Amino acid sequence: MTDERETSRVRFVARAEFGKRLRKLMSDKGISPADLAAACWGEHADQSAAGMAAIDLYCSGKVVPSSSMLTQFASILGVPETELMPQIAGKFGGDHPDVVLTVVAGQSDRVHISWNAVVSLDTAMQMLTIFQGDVRKGFTDP
Repeated sequence: MTDERETSRVRFVARAEFGKRLRKLMSDKGISPADLAAACWGEHADQSAAGMAAIDLYCSGKVVPSSSMLTQFASILGVPETELMPQIAGKFGGDHPDVVLTVVAGQSDRVHISWNAVVSLDTAMQMLTIFQGDVRKGFTDP
């Protein structure tokens, strides 16, 4: 149960940090939520409840954007995707993070994962199976 809560906390931290970074960059660049909505979905999006609601969800840290939306936000704001999507570290015990996810520069749908934890052999084998599945699909570490 603790691992499940900690994993959920890591996801929450990622969403909250993304929202904070998005709001700051928008403020720094003088882009209002209405401006961002219009840039993303067309000139009348700022008047649509759905467009403004989506921007509010991103800015409040309730959701993290898809890779294509992250790319679009980064382009509109004139920053690299990695400036919007943070490196996330989860600490499940001890002094050092057990898991660190770092968005691969220029590939917002991919992360480099570092995991430092003692797990059962069964869990390790399940993780290897998942990683091997990504390798077969063409996803490999740089």
